[in-house]
Amino acid sequence: RFPPEYANTRLDLVRRALGGEDCQAELEAIRSDGTLIRTEVHAIPFRHRGESHVLAIARDITERKQSEEALRASEEQYRAIFNASADAMLLRDDTMMIVDANPAFLALCGLPREQVVGKNHAPFVTEAYEADAARVLGEAMAGSRGSLQAQTRSFDGAVLDVEVRAVPMLYRGRRHVLAIARNITGEKRAEAERHRFEARLRQAQKMEAIGQLTGGIAHDFNNILASVMGY
Repeated sequence: RFPPEYANTRLDLVRRALGGEDCQAELEAIRSDGTLIRTEVHAIPFRHRGESHVLAIARDITERKQSEEALRASEEQYRAIFNASADAMLLRDDTMMIVDANPAFLALCGLPREQVVGKNHAPFVTEAYEADAARVLGEAMAGSRGSLQAQTRSFDGAVLDVEVRAVPMLYRGRRHVLAIARNITGEKRAEAERHRFEARLRQAQKMEAIGQLTGGIAHDFNNILASVMGY
């Protein structure tokens, strides 16, 4: 005997079909070995020898449902990472149209989502870097990862140094490019300060070496002078 929750759904489909309704449902089925599978059941009403009959067609959709669930889980994971990232992110399709922008990007640019998504151009890098950015995006669309260091302006007009990476990816069966921009302004300033410190240190070392050389020459000269005067 089938459990009531299994049989009742099928009886309901049959009753509806006998009433003339062409109906369809996704249901669980039990194989002879007891395993559960997902099926798509189509109940079609028809008349045979003057009486109402129902033709039930069942299709095993277990693999399809598993694939859909895996894809849904993957998209949910992508969405969680995309939205939580501190890096600015843009997703472009194979026409270079922007199909998604994460909160970090919108906050950095100070733009509402509707002014970014659906556009082919995002005012992100400054004009001096637009050609390089377009080249890196094009290479990523062709399948090659790329990166560049550029500058952008935040919503308050401040110039920021950013590292932009372009990653090719397949999304919903189409080629896409995920552009990721990381603010490296602090790192660039620290690097510049380190270079200035190293330059000052080298200058101090040069002056110390010159002082030592001068002191040695003066000492030798004094020795020669003392010998001359003694003679």
